[in-house]
Amino acid sequence: LSLTAAVTYWNRFSNDTSWDEVTIRVFDFDGTSADDYIGEMTLPLQQGCNTMITTHPLKRPGPLSYNKSFGSIRVQLSWNETPNSRIRGTWRLRILSAACLPAKDFPADFSTATSDPYCLVIAKSKAPLREFRQVTSVKLRDLNPVWDETLDIPVAANASFLMDSLKAEGLDVEHLSSSHSDFFEMNSSASQNAQRLIKWANALDKA
Repeated sequence: LSLTAAVTYWNRFSNDTSWDEVTIRVFDFDGTSADDYIGEMTLPLQQGCNTMITTHPLKRPGPLSYNKSFGSIRVQLSWNETPNSRIRGTWRLRILSAACLPAKDFPADFSTATSDPYCLVIAKSKAPLREFRQVTSVKLRDLNPVWDETLDIPVAANASFLMDSLKAEGLDVEHLSSSHSDFFEMNSSASQNAQRLIKWANALDKA
């Protein structure tokens, strides 16, 4: 659990350059089976972007989906500086609403077909390689949902906060960015790993 927390922190709060793009994928929530994919859109993250509200069509990769309609989504994107902070700034993504989403839940009466949509937000950067995900709430039985939820994508002022804290605890984290599983050596005893986990948790508290 501590390893997962540290890797999550590293992906989300250790990018001190920039994020390249953010993808918004819309799904229909299903409680007893895999969620149904509805569509997606991608926004480039570029400095100096304005704060206008824009509407984007939802698309699906692949030639079979060309010129098909999967609804649309309204968003607002802005860059916000945070001086004198461990976070240099944040991309603030406000997911407002979607319209004309396709129905994915079909009861006996097809006239009441609907969806329970939510958004999965994926921020990515290529150099350094980072990715982290966030989700919105689920809107029940709504093909024109209104979320009006704001998600932040932070850019760190200094990428070394986590690594410096872990190294100060005597942990070998040289391979964390390339292979998370390498942190725990296969021949380590359970007690050694337990001690490492305790140190990792303590380091996270200080990061």
